[in-house]
Amino acid sequence: MIMSIVLIFSYSFAITAPAAVKMAFKKKFPTATKVIWGKEAPKEWETEFTFGGNKISANFGEDGTWLETGKKIKAADLPKAVAAAAKLKYPG
Repeated sequence: MIMSIVLIFSYSFAITAPAAVKMAFKKKFPTATKVIWGKEAPKEWETEFTFGGNKISANFGEDGTWLETGKKIKAADLPKAVAAAAKLKYPG
């Protein structure tokens, strides 16, 4: 119940990234849709969006510096060596 209240409260206030961050994002992902911004850390912004049919997240510093991009991939799409290493380290 507390989590629900926190989520509702957090979505009731729109978070707007600084102009430098928005410009850097638009340059790197010009056709992105369904863009949602949030704070990852005090000086780091994270956005979740759709790009090329994929759900992606990206992080930017306050000055617009791109830090990282991530997306979920299926285990079946991992390279064989990576899948084998993961199975060894995390059996089951």
